[in-house]
Amino acid sequence: MNLKEKIKDLKVKFDTATKVLMGLDGTKPTEEQSYLYLISDSIENAELSPSEKAIKTAEKTVAMFQAYVHKAALLGTDPLTNLPNRSAFNEQIRTALEEQGTNIQAPNGVIDNDKRKVKVDENSNNYFALCFLDLDRFKGLNDDYGHDTGDAGLKAFATILNKIVREDKSGFFDGRGRVARLGGDEFTVILHTQAATHGEANEHFNNGIKRIRKALEAISFHHNGKNFPLASSIGMHVFEDNDTAENALKNSDKALFIDKETKGERYNFSVSSLTEQGVENLQTVVDKRAEGADLTKQQILNVMDNLIRMGSINLNVTKKELTAIIETATNELDPN
Repeated sequence: MNLKEKIKDLKVKFDTATKVLMGLDGTKPTEEQSYLYLISDSIENAELSPSEKAIKTAEKTVAMFQAYVHKAALLGTDPLTNLPNRSAFNEQIRTALEEQGTNIQAPNGVIDNDKRKVKVDENSNNYFALCFLDLDRFKGLNDDYGHDTGDAGLKAFATILNKIVREDKSGFFDGRGRVARLGGDEFTVILHTQAATHGEANEHFNNGIKRIRKALEAISFHHNGKNFPLASSIGMHVFEDNDTAENALKNSDKALFIDKETKGERYNFSVSSLTEQGVENLQTVVDKRAEGADLTKQQILNVMDNLIRMGSINLNVTKKELTAIIETATNELDPN
């Protein structure tokens, strides 16, 4: 390749790696963009003053950048679904909490090439919401059809969920959603918008979860000649200023369990809709969740508190110890 072709090749490699990096959850835009400018300057110098030395410097810089992006992707990626993993999610929520209610650079801000800054509406602030999702009847899917079928279901659901949020053709989500798999059949979506008030942001997020529900209400996946419905429960928590990760997870988890009260109706609707669509060899998975698994930890604690207050039981344990006992017991329940 001549010098001109080498520069063109470097630009393609740099653009590709940049798109991967900025799509990773947990990316720190301000820090990353400063790094990107240095690499971009290296390529620009080689283009303005083409020489073998300048080209080699740019090639080395781009190669190091590609290796950095590859490592970052591996560390923060769930190997089964290729979604961001729990570690990446922790970064997602940390970044969201830092930027909640502020006018600072948005995670998906647009770079102004002339001024090299991120355009943010001065009259709007960043707002975020956490959606917690899990698959209904996943235990039955694994038990009766095998873990390979369960894995196929997880991969299919991850692809569909990511497409809903990240490739929304209507422009509603504007590519700002961040999807992750925490483990098992648990998924999260962190939604982001810019709004003038909390009320405006809440309205946006309520419309957002309705769109997600609608898109997920009649989906299925194919495996080993069979088709399986994919139904899910969803809980959402809209961040407040000075919110915490613990509070966001607790409230979205609580909302998820409330949503499970109608999971039977949701599953039956999915089966009915898929049947009407003519989906062949559709399997109906049995609900094998543990008895009482729909009780939240807080509900169990409330019952225990009432019993103690009424003198029905006498436990020589502190509230902290009781909470730990309930934590252990409820972790053993399967809510699917």
